[in-house]
Amino acid sequence: MSRVMNEKRSEAAKQMIADHDQSNFYTFRQRVHLLSLQGNYMAGLADFTDPSQVGDLLCGLDNARIPFQFDPKTSALLVTSKSSIKDTFSKVFQKPHPTVDDNVREMVLRIMNEGADDETRTGIRSRAINSVMHTYDISRRQVPSVSSKYTWNEGVVVELVWMVSGDTNIRFLKEHKVNIWDPWVKPGTEVFENGKLVAGELPKIYQHQWRGWDDTRIVCREEVDALEQKGYTFQGMLLTPDDLSSGACNGSVAVVRRKIDQLAKVIDQLKNKPDDRGIILSAWNVAELDEMALRPCHTLCQFFSKPMSVRERLEWMGAYKPAGFEYMSEEVLNLAAEHDDRRHEDQLKHHPETLDFLDKAGVPKRKLSSLLYMRSNDVPLGHSFNIVQYAVLTHMVAQVVGMATDTFTYVGGDAHIYDDQWPGVLEWLGQEPHPDSHPTIELNPHIKDLFEFKVSDVKITGYKHSGKVKFPKAAV
Repeated sequence: MSRVMNEKRSEAAKQMIADHDQSNFYTFRQRVHLLSLQGNYMAGLADFTDPSQVGDLLCGLDNARIPFQFDPKTSALLVTSKSSIKDTFSKVFQKPHPTVDDNVREMVLRIMNEGADDETRTGIRSRAINSVMHTYDISRRQVPSVSSKYTWNEGVVVELVWMVSGDTNIRFLKEHKVNIWDPWVKPGTEVFENGKLVAGELPKIYQHQWRGWDDTRIVCREEVDALEQKGYTFQGMLLTPDDLSSGACNGSVAVVRRKIDQLAKVIDQLKNKPDDRGIILSAWNVAELDEMALRPCHTLCQFFSKPMSVRERLEWMGAYKPAGFEYMSEEVLNLAAEHDDRRHEDQLKHHPETLDFLDKAGVPKRKLSSLLYMRSNDVPLGHSFNIVQYAVLTHMVAQVVGMATDTFTYVGGDAHIYDDQWPGVLEWLGQEPHPDSHPTIELNPHIKDLFEFKVSDVKITGYKHSGKVKFPKAAV
């Protein structure tokens, strides 16, 4: 089947070249064929008889780097290569290190071409794909913030600081002019001032699970003492029917309860058991899904740390110039360039004092990565917001546990675009990533407790964008 498909594609390429006009420029239809051959994206568009119907997508061809001009060498690859034409074009066009804008654009095109249309609980149809994964280098304080359209990084920081605090009332958000949670305030908890909503509760949402996951148990009375040693508190005795009095608990049944602070546990694990495979922050509390203001879209985040090599520690010191050791920056970077961990391993094992200055300078010994799993991801609105948020959270956690940062990985279980978002998506595809956008995080270096961060302690600098794009309100 693949051989026949490749032969058909090769014939299509030959016909495209044969039909090529004397001006040596591809037509719209030929450029669409090139795009479909490259990654099977938007292949259906080639069937349009009037290119003006999809004129807005010309920019998508540009962004996918589909050439305007005929190149005999490139075209020859199409005709003569024995390998898959798709593979050939991947080699020609694919970037070795895709940026956040590259990844998001590729995801949008996949949804456009490969997505499955489905009905949603909101009544607005969507098109979705699954199993998306992107990994970003955040080792130099980078933040993966989309620049081809405006990303509200300030709002990201406000929401994150609020969530880390465990507060489930929107008052804090409203004070910082963030209104994204207004539609989900629990009826009857709203507070209005001068006719404007200023506060209200959001039951059982992310931060409630992060900071106060409820664990209530019914146990035998004799088990209470042992459970109290584990942090449970005795709530009282439970009256049982007479026919249970002869059971295992002899009719003496107690209720105990505790609140689990997952974020505090994450910090403790990273400090004391950094190799633990269960350093996980979860918002998916199955027992409380029906009570939540909104089921969690960003469902789970796992943290992973590993030791830094000597070379990595030297590079870190040279790049960040710890206070009191700034003068060593150039020397340390030169040392890092010459250092070979394998070759110098025995030397350092027998003479660890050789690099004592790294410890004295406070250079981290481990580096932290995180993986975010999103069960449901509104790509035009939510994606750029959420990946920034968890990358920033990783930076914050790394600082308070004394680690450097390494990578941030996004995994999408259901990445989708709603039907009413497509006009905005087409506009977005027409905007190039901003060439001067290099966002990085600046944290107050004096903060050593995750729960002491204020909005003013977290800044994203160096961000630029190519313009705002309007989308309808999220349907989630």
